[in-house]
Amino acid sequence: MGLHNAHALPLKLYAQILVQKPWKMTIFLMLQDVHLRRLDVNGSHGNRIGAREVWVERTHKHRWCESHGDAEAYTPDDIPPVPLTSVTGEHYRQVFEAFCGECRIELADGYQWSEPMLANRPAVLGEGG
Repeated sequence: MGLHNAHALPLKLYAQILVQKPWKMTIFLMLQDVHLRRLDVNGSHGNRIGAREVWVERTHKHRWCESHGDAEAYTPDDIPPVPLTSVTGEHYRQVFEAFCGECRIELADGYQWSEPMLANRPAVLGEGG
C-alpha cells in the first residue's frame, strides 16, 4: 500500500507471508526500489558485514544506511514472537502494528485489520503440514 507523508515521497509498505511457511513473514518499507526498513519474521540468513550474527528461523530487522544498504541485520526486542506452529491472524496483526509503530506509520482512523487469506490452510495456520 502507498503511504501518505508530509514530503510526498513515493513510500510503499509491503507484507508477504509464504503459504508453504505461514510462520515466515516479511514486512518492508520502500522508497522506490530501496528497502528503508525490513522485518524478517522467523527468517534465516547471516550478516555478510558488521556483526557476524546468523539467524535460523529467527526474527531480525534490516535498516538501510548509505554505506551498506540493507545488508546488515540485528535482532529486535520490540516485535511480538510468532511461533513456528499454530500461527494465527492475531500474530500477524501484532507484528504488523509493531512494525508500523517503529517506522512511525500512523494507522488511519477507522483502521481495521483484515486477516490474510492463505489458500488451503486450516483455521489455525501452520498445523497439519
